[in-house]
Amino acid sequence: MPIQQTPYGTVDAKAFKRLRGSFETMKVLYALDAIDEMRGDICEPDQMRDDLLQLHQMVHHLFNGSPPGCRIAHESVWELADELSMTLSGYIEALKPIVGMLNQLVDLAPDPDEELEGAYEQEGEEEEKDNEP
Repeated sequence: MPIQQTPYGTVDAKAFKRLRGSFETMKVLYALDAIDEMRGDICEPDQMRDDLLQLHQMVHHLFNGSPPGCRIAHESVWELADELSMTLSGYIEALKPIVGMLNQLVDLAPDPDEELEGAYEQEGEEEEKDNEP
């Protein structure tokens, strides 16, 4: 497949042509919104981190015979594991379309054995050149 030069590196020309007409650039901003939402849940406050540490204390006590943790807020190990599992499953589902969108852009990677086809032109530049006197 031929490759094409763009202001952001060389790309596979066929993939570029296909995506140029169909890729919704707003998906990148939607991905940013989703990541910001997850980041807020994960980083502020440190609830998920604290829950994982408590889960470790619980299973370390249950399976390794260590002394029980001093500040366990959950009574059931499986309920805490289920809560964390459901939260993380929600993140995974939210990340799947983001990964799909990013993989579309990864498809722009050129075959290193192909030759450069042509210079990058903004859409409509060809029409303007055709109309010049």
